[in-house]
Amino acid sequence: MPVGRRAARAGGTNKLIDEALEIYRDLLAGGHWRIPGAEMVRADCLVELGRYAEAETVFRTAYRALASSRGAEAPRTLEVAERLADLFQTVGPARRGGRARARLP
Repeated sequence: MPVGRRAARAGGTNKLIDEALEIYRDLLAGGHWRIPGAEMVRADCLVELGRYAEAETVFRTAYRALASSRGAEAPRTLEVAERLADLFQTVGPARRGGRARARLP
């Protein structure tokens, strides 16, 4: 089970994840690829909490950052694209999820 889901179930909050993100941002150089990875955990937590619009925004931001820093075909970039597509399948029109999946190799 992804960390975000465990955090959401454990406390119903993403306070600890937010604190961890702040630590990452303070310690790592701007644009470091690990920051979007940590943001994906936050987005997973938001999905578990039913905060889908917020999760979509975080996933999109993470995708753009990873695509820019690591490349569109990098495994982590593809992972966030897959999670965004899964979110669209869950809460959005099926065609949005299909379009997001179509971008995956």
